Amino acid sequence: MKKIVAILLSAALLCTAAAIAIASPTKDSVSVHLEGFVAGDANGLHSDHWIGFSADNTTEFDSYTGFPATYGAAYYNGNIYGYVYGYDSESVLHDDFYVMDAATHFISYPEGASSEGEFVYGMAYNYADNKMYAICDDNKPYLATVNLETGALTKTVDIDLGSYLGIQCFTIDNSGNFYGLTFAAISSKLVRLNPATGSVTEIMSTDLPCFYAQSMAWDAATNAIYWAQVDSQTSSSNGLYRIDVASQSVSYLGQIGNNFEITGLVVIPDYVEPEPTAEPTVAPTAEPTQPADKLPGDINVDGSVDFADVSCLYMYLMGTFEATAQGVINADFNGDGSVDFSDVSELYMSLIAGDIK
Repeated sequence: MKKIVAILLSAALLCTAAAIAIASPTKDSVSVHLEGFVAGDANGLHSDHWIGFSADNTTEFDSYTGFPATYGAAYYNGNIYGYVYGYDSESVLHDDFYVMDAATHFISYPEGASSEGEFVYGMAYNYADNKMYAICDDNKPYLATVNLETGALTKTVDIDLGSYLGIQCFTIDNSGNFYGLTFAAISSKLVRLNPATGSVTEIMSTDLPCFYAQSMAWDAATNAIYWAQVDSQTSSSNGLYRIDVASQSVSYLGQIGNNFEITGLVVIPDYVEPEPTAEPTVAPTAEPTQPADKLPGDINVDGSVDFADVSCLYMYLMGTFEATAQGVINADFNGDGSVDFSDVSELYMSLIAGDIK
């Protein structure tokens, strides 16, 4: 898997972009500034450069500095952190950990800091537990925490891909929900990653391919994922997309630069970063103590189980409904020890069948 991913991620853009007619964005009041590494350029003029651009005007960009190959990068507290990954002319692997000042774009390399040969192809900061995370590949994908002083990676969990072929990129929202895009030649799936168990839960289909080097980042101001998508072979869908998780919609924002392939995508905020929260809004990984008054399905804890609970359970899994501790316990409708979309389906079908009075 590692060799396959490395080959796919090292591919450059092959041809120019075709016109794309996809739904326009609906949240235009907030200007989102993004930056990333140009892994491929149709004209070859800006490859291997770090650039910045606006989600409102994706074709115009600022080129900041030349840069070694980098796939995983993330912003936190005024800095961009990441790893270079590539072989030089003497076939020596370079995997240095770097810190880039987001204001000056000055790059420093902490002495001796590296990924120790691990292929890091995505990074994101989790404000729920105040840690930097990376998605890595060692013949199979796994999540790891990143030491921001030394670049050391500490594996936390293997990702259980199930029927999916791989995870191409990932991000974390400000509530601690982990998202990924699956490897796909036709329609990538947006999935939720459980950082404790490594399990993958499908949220939606994007109807877009995801198999070359690409990246995504979460923006707290718009509560959306920004995805630098590329389909190098045909260039029929290349560009920046906004994924609204709550509404399960994908909006095309425009071609990036001159048909750029972007890795290490980050959002540079112009607002005060949120303080870390106590707990991420994801399903609990350890089964809580079951109280005597547990009422399976009553996620809004109003004393009854009805279709309102179906909506609340769905929104909870999407990260848009904050359940109480009792509500989370009740949310495990099928009693299998986890809260997922199977609970939504079974609760709905039980209500339809009249099994719940």
